[in-house]
Amino acid sequence: MKIGYTRVSSTTQDHAAQIEALKAAGCERVFSEKVSGKSITGRPEFASPSYS
Repeated sequence: MKIGYTRVSSTTQDHAAQIEALKAAGCERVFSEKVSGKSITGRPEFASPSYS
C-alpha cells in the first residue's frame, strides 16, 4: 500500500492539490498536517503509530 504525506505551513494554505496528486500516484492513505517545515518535532503524523 502506498502512503502519502502532505504538509502546509499556515492555516491559510490548502492541502487539496497535494492530496489530489498523491491519490493520482496511487496513494491509498494520505496524512496531512498544517505545521512549520523547520523541523520534524511537533509533527503528530510522523509520531503516529499508524504512519510508522
